[in-house]
Amino acid sequence: MSIMTSNRTTSFSFLIAVLSMLFCLAGSATLAIAQTPADLAGRAERAAVDLKTKVEKLKADVSIASVRAEDLARARRELDDLRTDTLGAQAILSGPQTEVEAQLKKLGEPPKSGDSEADTIAAERTRLTTLAARINGAATQLELINLAAVQLLDHIAERQRSDFVAMVLDGSKSVINPTLWIDALAT
Repeated sequence: MSIMTSNRTTSFSFLIAVLSMLFCLAGSATLAIAQTPADLAGRAERAAVDLKTKVEKLKADVSIASVRAEDLARARRELDDLRTDTLGAQAILSGPQTEVEAQLKKLGEPPKSGDSEADTIAAERTRLTTLAARINGAATQLELINLAAVQLLDHIAERQRSDFVAMVLDGSKSVINPTLWIDALAT
């Protein structure tokens, strides 16, 4: 009897777990579907502002002459995470960017001077052109932020190399200092 109850409990727990996953997946799909190109452009624009602020703060932090090695390592980790976020935001924009460009292409060229088109078509062309400009602007901002992060990573790496060389060539008990070896042989 206890085995049968145990199997029922296990089956019920499994059923609850499966239903929970289905509800989560349905919720995620609903959220993804609800994201219009304009929503995604807005998210990317806000992300670009946030990421740019983070890059500028990290740049100010590492430009201090007395910055410690631990702080440089932390800044490198944060910049790597920031680059991942930037590349993720750029990837999110690629779909809507293609979609809006395809819709604009479907509308064709705007009428020549003096010709007119239906008000609804003109309004849709204006909306899509504005949206394409927002998406392209956000994508360009993210590219520039990524470039600034790469340049700052290069600066930090150079700083770490020069600090390492200075430490190795320091006159104290370094491996390449002959007095270390003379002292070691004397003992």
